[in-house]
Amino acid sequence: MIYVRVDYSGDELAAGIRKASRAAETILATQVLKDVRKLMPARTKSLINRSHVEKGRVVVIPGPYARYLDAGKVMADERGRGPFPTPDGPRYRRGAVLHASEKDLVISTAVNPWATSHFVDAAFALNEKRWREIAEKAVQNGL
Repeated sequence: MIYVRVDYSGDELAAGIRKASRAAETILATQVLKDVRKLMPARTKSLINRSHVEKGRVVVIPGPYARYLDAGKVMADERGRGPFPTPDGPRYRRGAVLHASEKDLVISTAVNPWATSHFVDAAFALNEKRWREIAEKAVQNGL
């Protein structure tokens, strides 16, 4: 008779799972950033170039205007002034609290041919299945 005992209570198993999960998170975050960058609006590519992965798993799209680009709306201050001079007055003033107005942004595809508003949602819709496969494969390879 053969007797086999498997002990799952050891720290080695838990450490191995944590290590595999961290590696998978980094791999997935890097791929998500690559796919989101393909759909970001870009006039100067500043937002694309400054986007990065922090702590190995957090995708950061910096800049106060990133959420307006993603929403596809023009920013306005509390007086309704937008980024361009109007007959009412100059541009919004420094330090003004901005909110999304009802006016849609006109997104150019000159620099980035696939640029779109709601680029995070669009990237998720296009790549969700592939991202799941990448994460699953990364965890399996890490174990």
